[in-house]
Amino acid sequence: MADVIVEHNFTSPFDVDIGPVPGPAEGGFPVNPCPDQSCFDNYRVHLEEVFLATDGLRLLSHLSAPDAESARIALRHQGVESGFLWAATVHAAPDPGMANVIAESRFDRPISTKALESLEARGNRFLVAHRVKAVRRYLSLNRKRAIFLYQAPDTDSVSEAWTSMGIHLDRVWTFRHPKSCPLTGLREVRDRTAITMLSR
Repeated sequence: MADVIVEHNFTSPFDVDIGPVPGPAEGGFPVNPCPDQSCFDNYRVHLEEVFLATDGLRLLSHLSAPDAESARIALRHQGVESGFLWAATVHAAPDPGMANVIAESRFDRPISTKALESLEARGNRFLVAHRVKAVRRYLSLNRKRAIFLYQAPDTDSVSEAWTSMGIHLDRVWTFRHPKSCPLTGLREVRDRTAITMLSR
């Protein structure tokens, strides 16, 4: 099965019931089953985890599926625009904590897993100095895109740690886990044309 990341941006805060941050030790949070889970089952797609920005303007969903196209079709049959969707590899930290901050980065050239691990190893002292703990990383299959989950005091701590490494981050934001499946809300947002599609 493939790991697929789906991105949505919103022009106004996405309104959905919010649950508490606690989840399994690795920082995950099992969302409640979607009302139309049978549609996902038909395509062997499972909603693994959802990250909603605390300002409600950005949503990332982690799906498992046979491939990215299966995820796209399943979302379409749910009546949900797939936003920007990409397949990824998932790398968990050896001793993960409870994630509360997401950092996003792009690379001009594909970066190998080994090079990324080397970068993280070199920068670990900066993370420690800012009380930032790595939880998980998603690396796109084209290796030009990465999402990092951290346990940190705040977004500034993550940004400052990466600045100390000499690397610019595209976005750094705190998130919450929706208590209920966001698909119904996304269908409603689609009807209000409030989703800003990302072009790459």
